Amino acid sequence: MIDRSRRTGVGARSRRAAARLAGLALAASAAALLFSLLPSASQSAPLRARQGRHVMLGVIDPNPAAFDRLTRHKHSLHLTFSYVKQEWLAREAAAGRTAVVTISPTGFSSAAIARGSADAKLVEQAKNANNFGQEVWIRPMPEMNGHWSPWCAVTASGRSRGAAYSGKVFARAFRRIAIIMRGGSAAELNLELRRAGLPAVKASLLATGGDSEPGIAASGNVKLLWN
Repeated sequence: MIDRSRRTGVGARSRRAAARLAGLALAASAAALLFSLLPSASQSAPLRARQGRHVMLGVIDPNPAAFDRLTRHKHSLHLTFSYVKQEWLAREAAAGRTAVVTISPTGFSSAAIARGSADAKLVEQAKNANNFGQEVWIRPMPEMNGHWSPWCAVTASGRSRGAAYSGKVFARAFRRIAIIMRGGSAAELNLELRRAGLPAVKASLLATGGDSEPGIAASGNVKLLWN
């Protein structure tokens, strides 16, 4: 006669043992993978150098100093929804902050911006940013995937706002802003715009007067953000 209960017990013990072995093998594999991801001796110094760089935290309008006191932390970035002006940039620099300026050419569709309809305002702000002499962060036309954004391709109901607001046209408008904000001579700017398939900036907007070369003196201090 076969003792089925005994055979069942032996089988259960075997399965538990096999499961434990599989678990140990999995843990060993995970440990080996983790160890392989750790930096080698030759990599550790550069890694430590990168890790030593501080994380920049910021604050949005209206009163960054009050927020610093509340959190007991000095925030190095100040995000604002305003216009790029020398006075404002200087005030932020004096407070030890880097200005993050949101550029919102309200009243213009993405297509209009791509065509150059907002160039007068963009060129003025680009000159202010590049002439400032310190780093300035520019945040053009933010949150374009949210229906609340004037440049979103769809309304709150999901309906299209039309071809002038499509994602493809938004990309063209953003690229125009980026090219202008980074600055350069009139020839350099218009060459970049032409390569992007965009119209040139009007010569009258890039005139500098005197013997200076027309354009926007590029400082290399203007950084572009997209979100």
